[in-house]
Amino acid sequence: MTHVYAIQDFHEFYGRWSPSVLTYCQLFLGDRDVAEEATADTFFNYFSEVGKLFNGIKELPLDRLPLSLLRTAIRETRRRWSTLAPTATGGVELEDTLADLPITERSVFILRGALQLDVEQTAAVTGFSKDDVQALWVRALLRVKEIWLDGPKDEGSSRSPIADACLRSEGV
Repeated sequence: MTHVYAIQDFHEFYGRWSPSVLTYCQLFLGDRDVAEEATADTFFNYFSEVGKLFNGIKELPLDRLPLSLLRTAIRETRRRWSTLAPTATGGVELEDTLADLPITERSVFILRGALQLDVEQTAAVTGFSKDDVQALWVRALLRVKEIWLDGPKDEGSSRSPIADACLRSEGV
């Protein structure tokens, strides 16, 4: 028997988790329009997959970000990234700096820093071991520091609030 949800259940789920998915997509891809498309496709594919696996969605979690939703977002952003031409950094924007990170480091940096997942959750989402997650996280932090913080800055510019929060949480 398939559980029937009212449209407001889907809206509530989407409203609760779309900002996190959009943040991941935008930081990973560096383009707001492409990130919005990736976010929409993430939710479409998530509901399609969940429906096939469980013959309908049994429960829409609102208390914890579903790791399978993030896995879907990672697939969508990586698929889109392969079609985008990487942009060169040259400013202090975090999105530009992240574009210079290897894909694995970028994923871990965004999941750990911007979305505040712990090592275990990040390992579950990415499929990496906990040791690999920790190593990628440290490499990403050092690389962001090297590229972004130690690089030339414009006199009147400042870091984004997301970047400050990410780096402050690790004491960088």
